[in-house]
Amino acid sequence: MKKVVLILFFAIFLGVALAHEFWLMPSKFFYSKGATATIFLQVGENFQGERWKGTITRLSYYFGKQSKNLNVVADTATRSFQLPLEDEGTQMLVLQNKPSFIELDAEKFNAYLQEDGLEDILEYRKRNGLDKTKGREIYERCAKLIFQVGEKKTETFIQNTNLPLEIVPLDNPYRIRSAQAQRIYFRILFRQKPIAGIKVRFWQKIQDNLYKEEAQTNESGEVSFKFPPAGKVMISAVKMVAHDKPQEADWHSYWASLVFGYEN
Repeated sequence: MKKVVLILFFAIFLGVALAHEFWLMPSKFFYSKGATATIFLQVGENFQGERWKGTITRLSYYFGKQSKNLNVVADTATRSFQLPLEDEGTQMLVLQNKPSFIELDAEKFNAYLQEDGLEDILEYRKRNGLDKTKGREIYERCAKLIFQVGEKKTETFIQNTNLPLEIVPLDNPYRIRSAQAQRIYFRILFRQKPIAGIKVRFWQKIQDNLYKEEAQTNESGEVSFKFPPAGKVMISAVKMVAHDKPQEADWHSYWASLVFGYEN
């Protein structure tokens, strides 16, 4: 019995430690022209978000053929901010954070690499006799949110925003007209180039039901998921490389998320 409790405790602890998803969540996904959106900063898993308390280094708003950098202060209690909306059309928010440092013992770091599909890093550690050593990591957030203002559908969503790790939808998710599931394609860019073989996660929450799927990008850095236009959707990916300053950390990871949805 005691052994079972210890295993359960470790699983829960490890699950919390690996709850790395970060996303921008709007109060709704459809707005009228001239409205003000409330945007929440969330971290967690399965759309079960807690307030994110990191530091924003870049927050960019894309609308029409324009973009502007925002200087906002998130409410300390709700970790949210107000966004007065410009024009109409399909619009986008992009956020980067101040890179953060984390250190995990060997067992937890190896489990985390396995869980998040970073087998290349895990294999490197094993091949070089490092899998018994702690992991020192700098991690960085690359979050995008796409929402709709008015009826006009625009191509803002496909812009390259120069995030280190970026998820770009190749179809406008708000052009879906049928209630039937449809397939949408996404391209994953790392340092502005398509990346093959990266693990991509799909999450969709419709009322109280959560649907999850995983896939890997092809040689063109593309991946697709089929889903109905309902609830809220998140696509996420992570890429880890050797940190360029070994005295500070061994690895640098980039965590990308893309959120859109159909709730009003």
